[in-house]
Amino acid sequence: TAVADNIEYEATIARQLAEIEAGREQVQITVQANEELREGLQDGQARLEEMEGVRLEAEERLKTAVSENDRLLGDVQLTEGEIATLEAKVEQMSQTEGMTADVEQKIIAAEAQLSALEAEKDAARMQLEQAELANVEQNAKIESLLEQLQESEAVQQQLAVAHEKLETADSHIQTLQSKMEDVQTKMNYSGKSQLQLIRGIGPAYARRLNEFGIQTFADLAECDAEQVANIIKKKKWQAVDITDWIDEAKALATSLSPDG
Repeated sequence: TAVADNIEYEATIARQLAEIEAGREQVQITVQANEELREGLQDGQARLEEMEGVRLEAEERLKTAVSENDRLLGDVQLTEGEIATLEAKVEQMSQTEGMTADVEQKIIAAEAQLSALEAEKDAARMQLEQAELANVEQNAKIESLLEQLQESEAVQQQLAVAHEKLETADSHIQTLQSKMEDVQTKMNYSGKSQLQLIRGIGPAYARRLNEFGIQTFADLAECDAEQVANIIKKKKWQAVDITDWIDEAKALATSLSPDG
């Protein structure tokens, strides 16, 4: 009866609206996941910038340490030259016969100066060793920073790929939403079910298909022509191309699917 058909039609519309609402909820979940991915991308970029600043600071400290190391080496070489000169003078003065008291005083003073220079040399060597140790530690830190930088560059590449996938997903979501809204608009304005949006399927054929559980494009796309012909009780004289129905249902189902 018309009342039964109307009730069945309303139930079909309600089921299809529920499917569309479920699709919209899935879209919202995907959008939320994309937002979380964006936040992760921003955090990774901030970490990369922070590590770059640390690397630059370490390089500056290394330059300073190398400069100080060179200066200390120069001081040690200069001190060793002065010591060698004084030792030569002392040796020369020791071999001179008939040294006077004045010469002896000079030798004593030279030996004192030599001792002072030896102490300075020892102090310079200690500073040099400390500088070399600091240099080794600094090099180790720089190696660690370089490894972290390489890791951060790999993370940056991964983030770039993720960002590209995110943009593709956003575009896909917008397309899917547009298609869903387009189908919903057609159904709202035409008062038709999904099957009636296919050329050649009217209310009578749609009702027979619905009775066999075929409600949507996807349902019809899974059927074969002979099965549909038996359901709608197609007569030989009827100019109905069921193959076209199924092809169109497949195309519409694909366009509305998440992978469409």
